Amino acid sequence: MEVSLIDEVSGIQYKCMMTAEEIELGNNDQTYLMEKINHLKTNANNTEENDEDDLLSTVNNIEENSNESNGAFKWPNEAILLLIEEYWKRADDFCSGNVSQKRTWQAVSDSLLIKGYSVTGNQCLSKFQA
Repeated sequence: MEVSLIDEVSGIQYKCMMTAEEIELGNNDQTYLMEKINHLKTNANNTEENDEDDLLSTVNNIEENSNESNGAFKWPNEAILLLIEEYWKRADDFCSGNVSQKRTWQAVSDSLLIKGYSVTGNQCLSKFQA
């Protein structure tokens, strides 16, 4: 889920995606949260401005009705595992704020499409949050 972390020194707010386990760990370990904020700061300072169009693959025109007739997609276990793997590959993009969440989920969707799973970025987000 998306959370906001605030650097108490600078007052800057960073948004990033964290699992329930990471949130629980952060609630119990302030050092973990400080390390997470430092990681976000480092990424924000070291990341050059990207052309977001370069982040989209050539298969970003997935139609909503490309799945079953009612628009639903039944997630097989392999697709769920791939979704998690693709999320973690892009964890820095989700947390840095330099790339929009929508474009990052679209990139996840594009990766799943290449593996044969026709899902949209919104469907990936919805499944990840479920």
